[in-house]
Amino acid sequence: MLPAKILLCTDFSENSDSAQKYALEYAKALGSQVLALHVVDLWAGVPTYDEGVYVYVKEALGRLEETAKSKLETFREACSSTGADVTTLCVTGIPAEEIVRVAEDQGVGLVVMGTHGWTGLKHILLGSVAEKVLRTARIPVMVVRSGL
Repeated sequence: MLPAKILLCTDFSENSDSAQKYALEYAKALGSQVLALHVVDLWAGVPTYDEGVYVYVKEALGRLEETAKSKLETFREACSSTGADVTTLCVTGIPAEEIVRVAEDQGVGLVVMGTHGWTGLKHILLGSVAEKVLRTARIPVMVVRSGL
C-alpha cells in the first residue's frame, strides 16, 4: 500500500537533511503529503541551577518551540517551490515516543528519519531515537544515514 502521508522527522541537523531529500522525493513520486515533525526533547539538557542563575524550564521550552516552529516554517516555504505538499508540526516530549504517537494520530503510512550512525560506546550512552522508533512503530520506517 502506498503511503498517503509521510512523516519526516527533523532535528535540523545534517542527519535530517539527508532524510528530507528522501522524504520529498518519495512524496513527489508517490503523490504523498509530507508532515515535517520536530520534537523538542523534554529531557535533553534540562536547565538546572548554574552559578546561582535560575532558568524557568517552561520559558526555556517555549523558546525552543518557537525556534523550532520558525525553522519548520522556513523548511515548508522552501519546499513550496518543489511542489511538495508539506505541513509542519512541533511537539514537546520524548522524541521516539512522540514520533510514534504522531504517526498513529495522523494516519501516517511511512516515517522517514535520519540517524547519526553511531556505534559502540557512543550509541550505548546516547541511545538511538531511530532504533526506538523502529522497535515501536507499527508502520514502515525509513532510516537514512547522514551524507546520503
